Amino acid sequence: MRILAVNPWIEDFAAYDYWLKPYGFLKILTYLKQHGAEVTLIDCLDRLRFGGQESTPYGSGKFLSEQIPTPDVLKNVPRHWKRYGMKTEVFLDLASQIKKPDYILLTSSMTYWYTGVQYTVDLLRTLFPQTPLILGGTYATLCPDHARKNISCDHVFTATELEQFFALLNVPYQRDHFRNMLPDYPAFYPKMEYLVLKTGEGCMFDCTFCAVHRIAPEFYKVPGNSICDYLYSHYKKGIRNFVFSDDSLFFPQEYIKELLHKLLSLGITDAFFHTPNGLHLRAIDKELAVLMKKLNFIRPYVSIETLDRELRQEISPKLETGDIERVASYLWEAGYKKGEVFCYMLFCLPGQDLQQVMRDCQILHAMGFSVNLTEFSPIPGTEIMKNTAAHIEDPLLTNNSIYLFFQENFKEVFVMKSKIREMNRRF
Repeated sequence: MRILAVNPWIEDFAAYDYWLKPYGFLKILTYLKQHGAEVTLIDCLDRLRFGGQESTPYGSGKFLSEQIPTPDVLKNVPRHWKRYGMKTEVFLDLASQIKKPDYILLTSSMTYWYTGVQYTVDLLRTLFPQTPLILGGTYATLCPDHARKNISCDHVFTATELEQFFALLNVPYQRDHFRNMLPDYPAFYPKMEYLVLKTGEGCMFDCTFCAVHRIAPEFYKVPGNSICDYLYSHYKKGIRNFVFSDDSLFFPQEYIKELLHKLLSLGITDAFFHTPNGLHLRAIDKELAVLMKKLNFIRPYVSIETLDRELRQEISPKLETGDIERVASYLWEAGYKKGEVFCYMLFCLPGQDLQQVMRDCQILHAMGFSVNLTEFSPIPGTEIMKNTAAHIEDPLLTNNSIYLFFQENFKEVFVMKSKIREMNRRF
């Protein structure tokens, strides 16, 4: 069985390679290869192979981009709409050299990036008009009806329909084996500067603004020894940037402590670990703080969301204000300098007082945290969208980079963001 797999372009007002790899998609492709499939991947976002600016020391960097017409629904947004990733002619040249596949598999990421999926599918249809095209990924999972209506594909599978997906391809689905499997990066990426990995799937919490439970309803962990061996094997090949993209990395505590202690015993002290999805602050104790520092968890991000107790109980009851003060002391004692730890703060939530957000940020800054303001936008399928944004039909309008433009107080928001950036620069 020959399979052409494609990670599509991004179309947006802004995009940056903060370690973007289609992790779940790569697991599926690895699984298919293990079952005898001949898999060819074209990753339109592979900067190292298809162009982009030089990477930072941590492996992130800018994509190639080109300005394209802005979708009609976003015409009033005063920003340039772009396509990010390889040049179209490079894609066409690569795809035209591929022997006709039996199936084309296409993944998808952010729901508001679906126009990049559309563009990719249209090109694939011209090249392989008779080949069944299967769409999966986050957009397909959270907006399956929209995908079936707007994307010219033969099948749409959500993240919870793996068994049906593999049945269509006549591949046996061994649930436990698939869960514990890790992506075979070298099979798909001839050059790598960072490695994205997950110690498991799912989350211990169920925040009203988050869609993790729609994508990964069960919480589980891959055996720690497998993670250590996997990471160490890539370390020996020269990889020095490792990106944990878990939604609950520090749970259970015993699991992550054992894992980090083993990595430390292997002598991995000249690598860098990144946590872009945010760490659950409540899980960090003195021991974990010390392990983080010794293993070079660089600019760790912790998820706080809000200091407003009433709002927190409503949207994300996963910590108390006392947890923040306690963990801050652990981090500074472990050797982190003030300003080196970032906290995610949500703002522009429905009914949220912006002045209260500003006061919260000042409190956190005084405690030693840098603040990363995360613009709220409703994610399809979440509780908060069901309650507040049911009228939004086009996923493009849920883009957090433009959602602010549709708020009455958007000028005040931009002033506040500027003040927060200035506060962070004082460290």
